[in-house]
Amino acid sequence: MKKKTNTEFGRAIANVIATVDPDPRVAEDVRNRIHADLRATGAPEIMDMYDLAHYLKVGVEDVEQMLDQLPHFEFAGKIRFRKVRIEQWLSERERVRKRDQDMSDLQSWKRFSTSPVRLEVIA
Repeated sequence: MKKKTNTEFGRAIANVIATVDPDPRVAEDVRNRIHADLRATGAPEIMDMYDLAHYLKVGVEDVEQMLDQLPHFEFAGKIRFRKVRIEQWLSERERVRKRDQDMSDLQSWKRFSTSPVRLEVIA
């Protein structure tokens, strides 16, 4: 008998929940909570979309929307993410954001420092 993975287990539970409550958000929430409990020790080295959503603390829909920007690969017809590559991607995004913020601050300072100052002497 094949051992169920955490993802398969979460999906199976979500399917059972879906028979009780037709709202797909309830099943999704239960699946994500189960994943959180099963993955309490940290993110695995190779993640599926549910694992990545949990790791980034976002919804699976957010991961799907950003898929073209996220480093990923396909294995056996399924999309997977390497934890190391995701961490590198996050670090790069942080560097770019900081650089953009620094440039914005510099532009503001230049505008302020080059604006003419008019001083009046009051006698």
